Amino acid sequence: MGMKKKHRNVLSIILIGLFLFSSCTNMHASLAEQQVLRSVMPKDPKTIDPQRAENETSFLIVSNVMEGLVRINYQGKVEPGLAKSWTVSKDGLVYTFSLRDALWSDGTPVTAADIEHSMKRALEPGFFSKYIYQMFLIKNAYEAKYKMDRSGNAVDISLAEVGIQAIDEKTLQITLNEPAAQFPGLLANPIFIPSKKEATEQGGASYGAGLNHYVFSGPFIITEWISDTKISMEKNPSYWDKDKVYLSNIVIDIDAQTSNSIGKFQQGAYDVIQIPQSFIAQFTDKKEYRQMADTTTWFLQFNCKNKYFANPKIRQAFAMAVDKEIFINQVRKGLGLKAYALSHPLIALEGAYPLKDAKKEISPLSFHKGKANRLLDEGLSEIGANREQMAQEVQFLGGEGEMWQSISDYFVQQFAEVFGMTFTVTRANDIQRFTMMKDGQYALTYSGIESDYYDPLSSLEILQSQNVNNLSSFQNEAYDEAIAKMKTKQTRRKKVVVEAEKILAMEVPLYPVCYSVYTYAIQNNVKNLSATPTPARYDWKYTYIEKTK
Repeated sequence: MGMKKKHRNVLSIILIGLFLFSSCTNMHASLAEQQVLRSVMPKDPKTIDPQRAENETSFLIVSNVMEGLVRINYQGKVEPGLAKSWTVSKDGLVYTFSLRDALWSDGTPVTAADIEHSMKRALEPGFFSKYIYQMFLIKNAYEAKYKMDRSGNAVDISLAEVGIQAIDEKTLQITLNEPAAQFPGLLANPIFIPSKKEATEQGGASYGAGLNHYVFSGPFIITEWISDTKISMEKNPSYWDKDKVYLSNIVIDIDAQTSNSIGKFQQGAYDVIQIPQSFIAQFTDKKEYRQMADTTTWFLQFNCKNKYFANPKIRQAFAMAVDKEIFINQVRKGLGLKAYALSHPLIALEGAYPLKDAKKEISPLSFHKGKANRLLDEGLSEIGANREQMAQEVQFLGGEGEMWQSISDYFVQQFAEVFGMTFTVTRANDIQRFTMMKDGQYALTYSGIESDYYDPLSSLEILQSQNVNNLSSFQNEAYDEAIAKMKTKQTRRKKVVVEAEKILAMEVPLYPVCYSVYTYAIQNNVKNLSATPTPARYDWKYTYIEKTK
């Protein structure tokens, strides 16, 4: 099925993108005279209201001009932002944040009341936010938003009863429904990032659609925003950590034709660009090329209630029939990194990466035609079936479009080659496909999950027995206990991540195939660009332009 291209270790590739930090001991001596970063993005952010942000460009801008209680730093770790420190109650329910002496860009202090107002603003019944569900860990947040409890019973819960309270100007207290050790990382997401109370009140429904009434708290401020054309920023002189910000200006063109950026990058007009797929071949051998795994893991997914895939050996067999390298090279045209675990390998916990060597840590299954056939025969024997029956009764659930055609063709052809069984493909649009999966009307498919907050739980919790997103209908008591421990333990969580992934590697309710990648190019004199597998993509706080040698 074609020659295999050698892939570097997943961690090493991501590290190239993630840790672009300089080891220079005398940074000021190496700074170029002009500290201006020039880039381009394909679409206008539409809004920079943190509570309404819902796409990559909005996340990018909000994350660089506003500050949350915490930040995700260049190593992918949670670090203090507006909160200089916090404590957690013994029962894991109450987080108390002590705020630093930070200022809004108009010179007024950031207060706990601003943060309380911003979060509760998103919970107002008429306020729409795509990511509102991220706040439902907070006591009474769901009930105040929808005026009903989780069972659908009407309740009269006011915003004053939500577990977000400003104790004084510099102390904020947040009370959760249940322990959630992932909560600090969740606070880096835009929906939790505060705006100044008076600014949102003055801006009303149009707050964030432009610069009127907008006040900044992050490393940069926007000086000009020409819709669908350009965004210009400069260093925020009021930022609490301004001494660590080196760029004086950032200029971002907005151009939907991403191919236009290639020539400008090669001419030196842009410092950082996304590389369109059709141009990747021109960059793969260049020093400027970067490839970074994003937050999406793609996998072969089994319905564990299906007659055949309820058997673990049959699931293991089909997993071992998948050649990840061929899939990535032929179907994804090289745009992917082999995945050995469901959760992202560079989500840090307690200063370490629990899955930095996932292949060694959890011993996942790998392509092996002989073992796959042996396991299949054993599994079919256990349920009293044969290959002919299975080929007639099992269909592969696919989607619509050219990419889905390629994906379906690969799996059907691969299973035919390994097992000698030809499966038919059921094609459905996204809505139909999701409904079929939710209703358990499928046997196996190809699917993916995008982590929407910076913690392994974002992906791992979908396979908990009672999780509404458990579309595999996976039931495993040991796994449920591991996820429960991850939610309640404040320390030593990385061992539990490995424990959970080991269960998945053995039980195989789904089989991780690849991580999606984000490809970009960066000029060699741009240093300390923090490119992370988060929706915001880039953090420019520590970036600087090096003097040309």
